[in-house]
Amino acid sequence: MSQLNLQNPEPGVRMRLEIPEIARLEDGKVALELQAQQAEEVRKTAPKDRLEGLNLHQLAKSWLRKHPEYIDNPRKNAKIQSLHHDAIEDEGLEAYSQPYFDWIEGHRLA
Repeated sequence: MSQLNLQNPEPGVRMRLEIPEIARLEDGKVALELQAQQAEEVRKTAPKDRLEGLNLHQLAKSWLRKHPEYIDNPRKNAKIQSLHHDAIEDEGLEAYSQPYFDWIEGHRLA
């Protein structure tokens, strides 16, 4: 009885060894193509404006678009949130009114 040489198999044996590996690679290729397609669909349907999906007043979104550093910088984001509460609770300003934004502008750089 001859032993099976896996290092250098005969052509018929090599085919039997390679077929499962080819099928596995093809399955992996299909899975990667599906992931790429799904990622592209998500990219196409995602809002172009990162503020669009947020539950914020439109005037607040407009202000943040002009001052994106208050979104990206955690310290500045915390500061603007604190100023928001100060304007409403301490100063008695109506949120997102012109006096509110004037007050915010006057205090954000302080």
